[in-house]
Amino acid sequence: MEPGLLIFKITKSMKAFRMKWMVTFFVAAVGLNFSSCSDDDDLEQTNITSNADPEGTIVVNMNNDGSAVSIQMDKYTYTYRNWEDKVVSETANPYVDLEIDKVNNFRVRRTYWGDVDIVSVGQVSGLGKVNSIPTAGWSDKTAVIPKCGYIIRHQQKLGENYTPRKIVQYARVYVVDYIEGVSGGIIGAVIKYQGDWKSEDIN
Repeated sequence: MEPGLLIFKITKSMKAFRMKWMVTFFVAAVGLNFSSCSDDDDLEQTNITSNADPEGTIVVNMNNDGSAVSIQMDKYTYTYRNWEDKVVSETANPYVDLEIDKVNNFRVRRTYWGDVDIVSVGQVSGLGKVNSIPTAGWSDKTAVIPKCGYIIRHQQKLGENYTPRKIVQYARVYVVDYIEGVSGGIIGAVIKYQGDWKSEDIN
């Protein structure tokens, strides 16, 4: 074989090999990028879903003028024996008043049905992330702080002749942000809450 023809064939083979390598690299790079984008999209969708408000969430604007928002707690049924010694079953539909005072504290007070207190659970990413009940720190007031979660506890002692004898109900609250007045200063807060979150019977 002539030297010139041999050089031509070698050069042609090298070009073909280089082209094949470039195509393989391009396909791999495109596949990797697509997979990365897909993973990012899945992660973003997961974050959106995990921070979604729970079913039954209510959003309200509250002013810090002492006006209250009535939070409907979970309904419950109890039984007792009446004066004729007959078992009577009734349903209670209690609510709790939550207010913000002029120095931006949440305040709760005793209801017709029982005692009420509130506790902060600290900073969370949304109402659905308020999911653990503290054993300490309960009070009738606590500071309103954006991006923080709170739990309201309503304890109702029905008595020895009732079943159940005691009901404990919980509502959860999340502060979205403060509301500022036209001339400046805080005049309230935007909150989310779920009144019928949890309840327990104590017999």
